[in-house]
Amino acid sequence: VCLNLWFEGEAEIPFPAPLEADRFDHRVCNIVRILRQRPAELRAFCKVWYSDTMVQSLRDAFEECQDLDAAIDLHVEEMTAIQ
Repeated sequence: VCLNLWFEGEAEIPFPAPLEADRFDHRVCNIVRILRQRPAELRAFCKVWYSDTMVQSLRDAFEECQDLDAAIDLHVEEMTAIQ
């Protein structure tokens, strides 16, 4: 399952505009800039940061079954390895 968390219906704009340095902590701006340039790290960050949200969205989207439990277990295993 691939979640595009920034997609807002505009395929021409795959990412939101860069964070404005004068409105946000410069460290946060640097982290976001680096993550945008490194998709694997962005995916890992999102897997940890949004872990509970992803699990709940899987439960909301699919009926209870062994495959769903296995998918959630895999997600949790990957997230734990990243941490």
